[in-house]
Amino acid sequence: MALAGSGTMSIGGSTSGRSINLELGRSATATSSLNESALRTLAGEASGAISLSDFYGASSAFAEFAFSGNNTSAVVTGGGSGTISNAGDSYSTNKRAFPNYTHSILTSGDWADRIELPSFTPSSSGWSFEFWVYPTEWAGKYLLHFGNGSLSINVQGGEFRFYNNFSSGQQNYSATTSNYLNQWNFFQIYYDTSNTKLVINGIERASVSGNISNPSQVVLANKVSSDPFGVVGYFQDIALYNGVNRGQVPIPTSPFDQGTRIRSFSGHRYWKLIAGNKADTYNPGDHFPNAANFSMAESPNFTDRTIIVNYTNENCSDSGTIINDDASVTYDAGSGNTKAFTHLWVYSVFNSSYRYQGYRVQYSDNNSDWTDAWGGVAHNLGFDGLRAESSWPASGSGPGPTPKCGNLQCGGERFIGSTPNDGTQWSSKWAIASGSFDQSIANAFNGELRSDTRARTSGNSVLITMSNISITVTSYVEVFSENAYNSTVTATIGGTTYTSSDRHNARFEIAGTLTQLTVITQGGGGRTYLEGVVVDGYLLKDNANGETGWDYT
Repeated sequence: MALAGSGTMSIGGSTSGRSINLELGRSATATSSLNESALRTLAGEASGAISLSDFYGASSAFAEFAFSGNNTSAVVTGGGSGTISNAGDSYSTNKRAFPNYTHSILTSGDWADRIELPSFTPSSSGWSFEFWVYPTEWAGKYLLHFGNGSLSINVQGGEFRFYNNFSSGQQNYSATTSNYLNQWNFFQIYYDTSNTKLVINGIERASVSGNISNPSQVVLANKVSSDPFGVVGYFQDIALYNGVNRGQVPIPTSPFDQGTRIRSFSGHRYWKLIAGNKADTYNPGDHFPNAANFSMAESPNFTDRTIIVNYTNENCSDSGTIINDDASVTYDAGSGNTKAFTHLWVYSVFNSSYRYQGYRVQYSDNNSDWTDAWGGVAHNLGFDGLRAESSWPASGSGPGPTPKCGNLQCGGERFIGSTPNDGTQWSSKWAIASGSFDQSIANAFNGELRSDTRARTSGNSVLITMSNISITVTSYVEVFSENAYNSTVTATIGGTTYTSSDRHNARFEIAGTLTQLTVITQGGGGRTYLEGVVVDGYLLKDNANGETGWDYT
């Protein structure tokens, strides 16, 4: 859910909508800094002064698509898919939702000037469709229409007619709709896992029970080609969030061009979890923890999870089940259903010591032809009883195998875009400020993510730098350094250098071109370590051309 639009805001704390840590999927007590990249990205403040008020209305959710309408039919940033149809020349400089925009989308009322967007499958975990509109004529017209069996909003002179199913599920909001003419209005239609709701300018105006059916079209400012009823006006900042319950969001105070995070994934019926089979010097015979169940989620949020296999009760005393050595679990979403999973969770029980269980997740539409969705490694994780701290040991947690009970997020997430592995020998791009590596830098780029095969400097507190690179980043860069102490890591993306200094892994959720990384330990004068670098889900691996980078075998 989005953070509150006003009032008390804090980095930590356990109040949803008021805690920045919880919005980022961290522990309520995690150590976080206002200046770190993840918080700056959430606040939409890439540089300069930043305060808690900058987080009002912010959300960590990724948009499936977002169109600014600022003289372009493409999504705002990389990661989303599709374009606006039939709006290629329909832009105007007359009205703009925000002063730093130059254009908005103009609709004349004709079918040819409708705004048609990429279709989607409404998630049972929640979704939200949001946009700005400046209507000049809309009485008797359709503000949006997703098909005759799905979402629709018809505007009459004295009411808004709201449908979550055009043939049923209607609720009317009585209003003098001309009062909304010739001004910018913010609309949000969202599903909160129970009801589909209409919000106009920050006030809920209608609610209909249940989710919408799959749209046959996603059209703004008109109905259908055979029965056109088009709105005349201007549109801006159109976004869809799918697979997350955002709740009612505050009215935006800044445009999409200042930080909308976009990530689009396809859904599939069949999903498979495959355990790796590598041995480990700390705990020979690696395995996942004794598990009550495994689950996958369509977002980083644990509450979004779907259990893919259940072994026993979640009571922390049963022995559970261990999977390892290429064992696999297959999940079937059912005929006509799909899931767009992005993250893996395990509910550990009993004496669940474990470390370094590599795994991969695949998807299929026919239970026969399988494609890798993502890879990862299950480390011991910080855990606060509600969610995992992160996909790496959290600040203050020990590096060794530690018994834990509860839901743990496994490191790794779904691949975005294309692999950066183009045959480059990434280890050759690193320089050391003094001394040498007594554990080879090549260890950090060998297709594994483990502390028994990692890079290490011979001297203490030595800066290491990766340069002479040009890596396209669609969503994020994650640097895995020392797993017992915090490190200071910088990443230069799009010409701006971002810093993370209070975690064992550094995550920079910034799109652009990565040109430099630096790492230095904070471990009381200890040596600098590097275990690996992940870009958009892909592990950087030496001399790997077109590979995901993860060595699963």
